[in-house]
Amino acid sequence: ETLGQLTDNVQKLVFKQAEQLIDRVYKKEPKNHKAIEGLFFIYRMLNDNAKTEEFKKKCADNGIKLD
Repeated sequence: ETLGQLTDNVQKLVFKQAEQLIDRVYKKEPKNHKAIEGLFFIYRMLNDNAKTEEFKKKCADNGIKLD
C-alpha cells in the first residue's frame, strides 16, 4: 500500500465516522442546517453521488446556500 492509498483510506475512515455522528444529529433534528450541510459535504468527499444529490436537494429545500 502506498502512502497515497493509506492517506485516502484514513480520510475515508474519518469521513465515515463524521457521517455517523452528524447523521445522529440529523435524525433527531431533520431541519438542522449544520447537519444537512455537513452531510452534503461528507457525501461529496466520499464520492457518494446519490447521497450528495439527496442532500443538495435538502439544502435547497431548506434555503441553505452551498459554495
